[in-house]
Amino acid sequence: MGATSGEAAARRTRTTLTSIIGVNVVGTLSGRTRTTLTALYARDVGSHPPPQTCTTLKALPTPAGRTTSLPSRSERPKAGSVRPMPHARYETEGDVGEIVLSHPPLNLFDATLIEELGAAVEQAAAAAPRALLIRAEGDVFTAGVDVHVFEGLDIPKADALTASLLTLAHTIEDMPFPTMAVVHGLCLTAGLELSLACDLLWASEGARFGLVEKVVGITPLMGGTQRMAERAGTARAREFVFSGALFDAPTMHAWGVVNRLLPEDALLEDARAFACELAAGPTQAHTATKRIVRAQADFGTRGADERTAALTSHLFETQDSREAVQSFLQEGPGKATFTGK
Repeated sequence: MGATSGEAAARRTRTTLTSIIGVNVVGTLSGRTRTTLTALYARDVGSHPPPQTCTTLKALPTPAGRTTSLPSRSERPKAGSVRPMPHARYETEGDVGEIVLSHPPLNLFDATLIEELGAAVEQAAAAAPRALLIRAEGDVFTAGVDVHVFEGLDIPKADALTASLLTLAHTIEDMPFPTMAVVHGLCLTAGLELSLACDLLWASEGARFGLVEKVVGITPLMGGTQRMAERAGTARAREFVFSGALFDAPTMHAWGVVNRLLPEDALLEDARAFACELAAGPTQAHTATKRIVRAQADFGTRGADERTAALTSHLFETQDSREAVQSFLQEGPGKATFTGK
């Protein structure tokens, strides 16, 4: 019996996904995303779907009280023009910032997403919230890099790409406040490297992770190998990258790569609550903690010991510390409030 048109479309979708991200992940996606992919790819298997557009510029849909960065008036399109929706954006709620990936259906890191993610990271660095959360919309965090980004690269162009990706990772890593990635569905290649640049990584129980660059004959460019080694050890990092396999969230948690596992329906709410808790804490002390951990990674335990006084003594002169000490002495522990000063 011949295949139905739906079955044929599903096969074409699977083939296209494999060509784009190097692994067959269709089985991990929801029926809704599979339906979307079939609609996008059924006509022309060899090309990417066109970017999603809107006919009028509107504020992005966000929870109540959340603000989203929009273009200035001079940047806004004229009436009747078409403007692509941003693939990455920065938004805030109180003292917590969020960077959001929004490039359905797979949040692939194409040239546009990489550029807009860089702009969102710069916005976050300039805004200096007291905590930052990185998340993605849709069924997956990301299915990785659009392989078209690599097409035709020579050594100078590859050098430039690698430098730009590492600058992005370093900017996130060096932010003077706690950062956390919140991952669901798939988290591959550049998306995992982005997550590993954060201080904390929370994941849904069903999430899967991979650095699958071997399928296009390269190795991770954005620091994923070394940051996997930092968290999980060198032997596991080699296995993770050599195999190009997908690893489940419980394994990543057991390896020390993921901090917490949660049911997907509770993940974002709980992560936001914890980000708010971090933002309400002593921000300068959190910054010192980050720098000590970095010193340990870079210089070893004794090297971090040598730098601890230089990284922490100023805390005793901060408003937060002085007021917290007095609060402890007068009211007992846990009553202090912090302003980040």
